[in-house]
Amino acid sequence: STYYRDADGDGRGTSSVTTSSCSLPSGYVTNTDDCDDGRSDIYLGATETCDGVDNDCDGSTDEAGSAGSTVFYADADGDGYGDAATSASACSAPSGYVSDDTDCCDIDGGAYPGSPLWGTGLNACGDFDYDCDGTETKQYTDTGSCSPYGEECDVVSVGWSGLIPECGDSGDLIEYCEAEIEYIDLGGEFGGGVIILEFCVPEVSGAMSQACR
Repeated sequence: STYYRDADGDGRGTSSVTTSSCSLPSGYVTNTDDCDDGRSDIYLGATETCDGVDNDCDGSTDEAGSAGSTVFYADADGDGYGDAATSASACSAPSGYVSDDTDCCDIDGGAYPGSPLWGTGLNACGDFDYDCDGTETKQYTDTGSCSPYGEECDVVSVGWSGLIPECGDSGDLIEYCEAEIEYIDLGGEFGGGVIILEFCVPEVSGAMSQACR
């Protein structure tokens, strides 16, 4: 019979060193399940480990599910944040995968945790939660107002003129204020003369959509 050398004593032999004998010689075995007869932890069926070596002698190195693997998450929109619902266990990040799993909308690159984007339209997932905090926060939540400061007319608060629009809806936004002067000629009434009235009035932007994130 032909027997195969088992130099590392792992019970698996290498086909590169053989001997013929009527009985099993010491240091030999009947199989050829070893691809590295110098290491006892490498043989067909051994545990594959993330070490750059084909530990289980299947012809592949560090494949998915190897001991020491890390879970990575699909980042379909390329924003650096992954989808917790789609994962892969690997020794290093596969293409299109990241270590983060906190993306709330992995089909929209503008929606991710901490996104600074204020959106006036729905994101690709159908909501306005661009910063992934679980809420839809309006950019402007106040009504605007103006007030004179001495001889100056200034905006007290940037906000809406009238009702505060919902996300994506339009309204008139007060961003600036302007002084207006009106002269009233009294003619012969009340002894004649001119009354000067000064108003501090808002300048509205016109129709503007409420942005949210």
